[in-house]
Amino acid sequence: MEQTIVNIAGGIILSGLGFLIQRVWSSLNDLQKRDEQLADKISHIEVMVARCYVTREETERLFTKVFDKLDRIDEKLNKHLTTGND
Repeated sequence: MEQTIVNIAGGIILSGLGFLIQRVWSSLNDLQKRDEQLADKISHIEVMVARCYVTREETERLFTKVFDKLDRIDEKLNKHLTTGND
Protein backbone atom coordinates (compact mmCIF):
# COMPACT_ATOMS: atom_id res chain seq x y z
CA MET A 1 0.00 0.00 0.00
CA GLU A 2 2.78 2.43 0.90
CA GLN A 3 4.58 1.67 -2.35
CA THR A 4 1.41 2.46 -4.29
CA ILE A 5 1.14 5.86 -2.60
CA VAL A 6 4.80 6.58 -3.34
CA ASN A 7 4.30 5.52 -6.98
CA ILE A 8 1.21 7.71 -7.37
CA ALA A 9 2.92 10.69 -5.72
CA GLY A 10 6.01 10.19 -7.88
CA GLY A 11 3.84 9.93 -10.99
CA ILE A 12 2.00 13.14 -10.15
CA ILE A 13 5.25 15.00 -9.43
CA LEU A 14 6.93 13.72 -12.61
CA SER A 15 3.84 14.51 -14.69
CA GLY A 16 3.82 18.07 -13.36
CA LEU A 17 7.53 18.39 -13.99
CA GLY A 18 7.11 17.05 -17.52
CA PHE A 19 4.32 19.54 -18.16
CA LEU A 20 6.49 22.42 -16.94
CA ILE A 21 9.44 21.30 -19.05
CA GLN A 22 7.17 21.06 -22.10
CA ARG A 23 5.87 24.60 -21.50
CA VAL A 24 9.40 25.99 -21.08
CA TRP A 25 10.54 24.19 -24.25
CA SER A 26 7.57 25.55 -26.20
CA SER A 27 8.24 29.08 -24.94
CA LEU A 28 11.89 28.77 -25.87
CA ASN A 29 10.97 27.73 -29.42
CA ASP A 30 8.57 30.69 -29.69
CA LEU A 31 11.30 33.07 -28.52
CA GLN A 32 13.75 31.66 -31.06
CA LYS A 33 11.22 32.20 -33.86
CA ARG A 34 10.62 35.78 -32.71
CA ASP A 35 14.37 36.37 -32.52
CA GLU A 36 14.79 35.18 -36.12
CA GLN A 37 11.93 37.46 -37.24
CA LEU A 38 13.48 40.45 -35.49
CA ALA A 39 16.89 39.69 -36.96
CA ASP A 40 15.32 39.59 -40.45
CA LYS A 41 13.57 42.92 -39.83
CA ILE A 42 16.81 44.52 -38.62
CA SER A 43 18.66 43.20 -41.68
CA HIS A 44 15.97 44.65 -43.91
CA ILE A 45 16.22 48.03 -42.16
CA GLU A 46 20.03 48.00 -42.46
CA VAL A 47 19.72 47.39 -46.20
CA MET A 48 17.21 50.22 -46.53
CA VAL A 49 19.47 52.62 -44.63
CA ALA A 50 22.52 51.56 -46.63
CA ARG A 51 20.72 52.42 -49.87
CA CYS A 52 20.28 56.01 -48.70
CA TYR A 53 24.02 56.62 -48.51
CA VAL A 54 26.32 57.43 -51.39
CA THR A 55 28.27 54.44 -52.59
CA ARG A 56 32.06 54.42 -52.63
CA GLU A 57 32.14 54.25 -56.42
CA GLU A 58 29.80 57.21 -56.75
CA THR A 59 31.88 59.22 -54.29
CA GLU A 60 35.07 58.45 -56.18
CA ARG A 61 33.43 59.40 -59.47
CA LEU A 62 32.20 62.70 -58.05
CA PHE A 63 35.59 63.54 -56.52
CA THR A 64 37.26 62.75 -59.83
CA LYS A 65 34.94 65.23 -61.55
CA VAL A 66 35.62 67.88 -58.90
CA PHE A 67 39.39 67.42 -59.13
CA ASP A 68 39.24 67.52 -62.93
CA LYS A 69 37.42 70.85 -62.71
CA LEU A 70 39.97 72.16 -60.20
CA ASP A 71 42.81 71.07 -62.49
CA ARG A 72 41.23 72.95 -65.40
CA ILE A 73 40.79 76.04 -63.25
CA ASP A 74 44.43 75.76 -62.18
CA GLU A 75 45.54 75.44 -65.79
CA LYS A 76 43.51 78.49 -66.79
CA LEU A 77 44.95 80.51 -63.90
CA ASN A 78 48.50 79.45 -64.79
CA LYS A 79 47.88 80.29 -68.44
CA HIS A 80 46.43 83.66 -67.50
CA LEU A 81 49.31 84.44 -65.17
CA THR A 82 51.98 83.43 -67.69
CA THR A 83 50.40 85.37 -70.56
CA GLY A 84 49.82 88.39 -68.32
CA ASN A 85 53.49 88.57 -67.26
CA ASP A 86 54.94 88.50 -70.80
